Amino acid sequence: MIDFNCPQCNALFSVPDNLAGRRARCKKCATPLTIPKPELLAALAAAVESAAGVGSSAGAASAMAGDGAALAGAMAQGSSESSAIATVSETVTATVTAAATETNTATAVATAPVAATTVSATNVSATPVAAAPVAAAPTITAPAPPPPPALRLPPRLRRLRADFEQMNEAFENFPLIKVRTARGEPPEVYELEYFLRGLERIAGRQEPVERSYHLVEIRLTGDYPRMSPQCKMLTPIFHPNIEPATICVGDYWTAGERLVDLAIRIGELITYQAYNIKSPLDAEAAMWADLHMRELPIDDRNLRPPELD
Repeated sequence: MIDFNCPQCNALFSVPDNLAGRRARCKKCATPLTIPKPELLAALAAAVESAAGVGSSAGAASAMAGDGAALAGAMAQGSSESSAIATVSETVTATVTAAATETNTATAVATAPVAATTVSATNVSATPVAAAPVAAAPTITAPAPPPPPALRLPPRLRRLRADFEQMNEAFENFPLIKVRTARGEPPEVYELEYFLRGLERIAGRQEPVERSYHLVEIRLTGDYPRMSPQCKMLTPIFHPNIEPATICVGDYWTAGERLVDLAIRIGELITYQAYNIKSPLDAEAAMWADLHMRELPIDDRNLRPPELD
């Protein structure tokens, strides 16, 4: 074991030999110090014993001062690790010199061994100050808690989101059908624009006339997709299966049908690419279509966007 004193507050420490040369800090006064090496302590002890053998007080002081100075000089020429021992040596030398000035020589001689004994005594209860800097406790970081599981959306909401993505993808760059508005989060009400040739009835005229712009509302009810959407025209039209408040899509609707497919099917109704005169909503339009079957459809362009092919 290495026994040494703090050069500042003279606190006594005892540490294992393998900590010699390590940097530490006094736990009492927080003074930085270096744990002395055994060979330097041995030299210091030899100096103390030499001073104790001198016969007179003046001689003891002179010898102790000389040895202490020599030891301090030797340690000053060494590495920075010996700075703490140099300080201890100077403290012991000063103690012996002060004791030599006393009138009682025996007291002066006795003081030096006491100081030496203090330096070499073992303080078993002292905590080695070098332990903390030598192996600092690692910082333990608690692992981050896992993210909460994502809430699974109800089937209807998942369907509404899928419809919205498909409608945007299909009609964003398609010139014949456009999504004018989509209300709700996710959307439940759509307004679709159709740039197609269809027919409308004009008051005072027997024959319908062509119309090239149509506006349709599609409302997805709480029963959607099990039940068909509610569809109605917002612009005038002349068609057997369409009246102002309703577009007849129920006969063809299935829960697996996509909303984009329904939008295309409404366009086919507007252009007379599709119609049914056997169960009409507008009997006059059904009669007209039956008489002018060879003139239909009004617009035969492909209404299916390329993105869906």
